[in-house]
Amino acid sequence: MSPDNLIDPFIVYWDINSSRHSDDVIFNICDELIKRKIFVLNLRDLSNPVSATVCGILDKLAGSNIKIRLTVNHDSLEKPMIRNLLERRISLFTETDSVEKFLSVPGNIIGNVSFSLNKKNFHEIPAVISFCIKNRIKELEFPIQRAEEGEIFYPAHSEVDQLAHALKEIPLELLKLTVHDPFLWKVFFTREHLEGMGCNGANTMIYIADNLDVTPCPLLPVTLGNLCSEALKEIFSSVKRRQIRKELIAPPYECRECAIVDNCKGGCRGRAYILLETFDRKDPACCFYC
Repeated sequence: MSPDNLIDPFIVYWDINSSRHSDDVIFNICDELIKRKIFVLNLRDLSNPVSATVCGILDKLAGSNIKIRLTVNHDSLEKPMIRNLLERRISLFTETDSVEKFLSVPGNIIGNVSFSLNKKNFHEIPAVISFCIKNRIKELEFPIQRAEEGEIFYPAHSEVDQLAHALKEIPLELLKLTVHDPFLWKVFFTREHLEGMGCNGANTMIYIADNLDVTPCPLLPVTLGNLCSEALKEIFSSVKRRQIRKELIAPPYECRECAIVDNCKGGCRGRAYILLETFDRKDPACCFYC
């Protein structure tokens, strides 16, 4: 799609900080999400306990048509909060980066699972998937990394090969998987699933950070605006959004002669931008994968 003819994003990622903003500011954003006809809202609050802000957002959006996916810290769900969340029409995910926490208390897993990948736990993916299938968990997500969380992780080629081999023994069709890293797509999905895929940052999706900066995605720290001073409508229609989308549509200059660039689209553009500070270079993960 031409950057001059963009539709409004309909998928929003929003990370919550329990004490940073007033209720009026938060509720105004909720009103805008409804007005802009957002289809999916991915809320994430890893504070312990779950913040009152999240409950306020859920109350505000309760009568809307927005599909809400809420991710909370695995350690933060006490019984009263579990009851509170289960009464709502949301998809609930508990997040951790340690398979041991899941294995130690399988009966306490509520809803779906979000497993945050890093270099120390990448090898645990088969165990996490097997755990989810055994315990009849419906969905497993490997969430998008956050630019502000420090380490930007990507697996080595040998690790991807080992993972692909291990997954051959697991019935993946029994579990709904959400995989955001483009260099893991081939491991989990067929080539047909990859056709035409590319970065959706600033296109169908945007990210709201806990300081209310709006960026193309959680891993691409290019600020399009801030919701303390601008409306979503203004940010969606801004020149800056069109400019950044133009950068993301075009494959990196470094990839211009690659035989699979039409499928790959340059890999994860946010990861490349953070590590290399340019849109002209390919995703650093690519050299481990080709």
